[in-house]
Amino acid sequence: MRGIVSLGVLLILPRLAVSNPAHSKLFFNEVMVDNRTVLQDEAGEFEAWMEIGNLGKSPTPLWFMSISVDDSERQALPQITLFPEEFMILWFDGDTAQGPGHLPFVVDATTHEIRMWDEDSSALDSVFLDIEIPTDLSLSRVPDGFGDWIVTSPTPDETNGNVGITDPAPPQNRDMLQLDLSPQPFNPRTTITLKLPNSVDGLRLRIFDLRGHHVRSLHDGPARAGTWRWAWNGQDDQGRLLGSGIYLIRAECHLGSAERRAILLK
Repeated sequence: MRGIVSLGVLLILPRLAVSNPAHSKLFFNEVMVDNRTVLQDEAGEFEAWMEIGNLGKSPTPLWFMSISVDDSERQALPQITLFPEEFMILWFDGDTAQGPGHLPFVVDATTHEIRMWDEDSSALDSVFLDIEIPTDLSLSRVPDGFGDWIVTSPTPDETNGNVGITDPAPPQNRDMLQLDLSPQPFNPRTTITLKLPNSVDGLRLRIFDLRGHHVRSLHDGPARAGTWRWAWNGQDDQGRLLGSGIYLIRAECHLGSAERRAILLK
């Protein structure tokens, strides 16, 4: 286990060099909603926390970025520079008096989404908390920075690539919809698979970029129970080839919703 380097009241977590094929810079890497015994803040309290990281090649000043929780107003990140391959813990306890690493939000089991924004009000990253995350377990990206979100043992000072995965299925409502894709990453095409337990009158399968812009619709209409498959060639609804990056594939119907991330490489 690597040591945690304390910088003032912020926890900065050094890591070994890692590679991000999607070339993203700042990103969410791990979140713990119900922290009872795992990680204490500088006041000795167990609070909800999130790990963010920088897999870019340049130091990044965080104060130009902001975070929102569900429909809340955005709040600026601490005035600190996050260097390449460096990670940091943010506390979601609503107690900003404890220091700049504490945000004015409370994250719990009722939270739907956490989103990070850049200075141009474009979404840099987001995580949906639509599944139950057990006490003292994390929702983590495996591998760091660009992998799928899965429930794991917590690793606030270790790479997510070596964690013991407690729930190997994608973070979604597995009793209702099961969404997957292969290959991942992909170029030039990937196959999206959806297992639908019951027939529905309205099923939407859409693809978004990380800014939240809708780029492609693959299905919008009734669907019978069973296994559905769609091939996506990395193009938008106008037939234009999209650039390399991370895209969100989201299935929605009255049974529930499911989401996966697709990594398009050129």
